[in-house]
Amino acid sequence: MRLPNAALLLCVGSAVFAFSRASLAATPSATQVTWETLGELDYKTGTASAKVKALDGKELRVAGFIVPLDFSEAREVSEFLLTPSYPGCIHVPPPTPAQTILVKMEKGKKAKMSWGPIWTTGKLKLVLEKKSGYGEASYQMTGLSTADYDITEAGDKLVNFAITGGAPIPMKKK
Repeated sequence: MRLPNAALLLCVGSAVFAFSRASLAATPSATQVTWETLGELDYKTGTASAKVKALDGKELRVAGFIVPLDFSEAREVSEFLLTPSYPGCIHVPPPTPAQTILVKMEKGKKAKMSWGPIWTTGKLKLVLEKKSGYGEASYQMTGLSTADYDITEAGDKLVNFAITGGAPIPMKKK
C-alpha cells in the first residue's frame, strides 16, 4: 500500500519524535536565526544581505537536521552538516550552500546523533570559500550545544515543513 506524500511524512515525523535523546544545555544568550534569513546569502556571488553580515561571529541558535560527518559507538558526533531538511540520499539534490552549516563542536563537546530535528547553538562564521571536504557550505559554526526541537513551539518554517510536508502544526498555548 502506498501512502500519499503528506501522510508518509507525518508517519516518518511521528517515528522520529518517538526516539528520545539526551541534549546538552542550551545557551540562553544565543539569538535564534531562521533558514529564511540565512538564505539571504547569494552563494553564487558571495554577496550577503546586511542582516546576514551582522550574524558573522555571533552566537546563534539554529534549528535543523544532522548529516553526520563522524559517528562514535556512543552515537555522538563532533562534526556534522546542519540543514533545514532531512538528510537526503544520492537521488535527492543537497541543500544549497546557503542552507548548509558545517558544525564542528567545541573541543571536548559532542552532540548526540538524532534523525529528528534539533537546535544547535554556536558561533557562526560566514564562509565565502564554501568548498570543504564534505561538500559546499556557506556557513561554519563552532558548536556549543544541541537541544531537542519541539515542533509545537515557535521554531523554523523550513524545518517544520520538512517534518509535516506543509500540514498545519498545533501550537502550544502560552
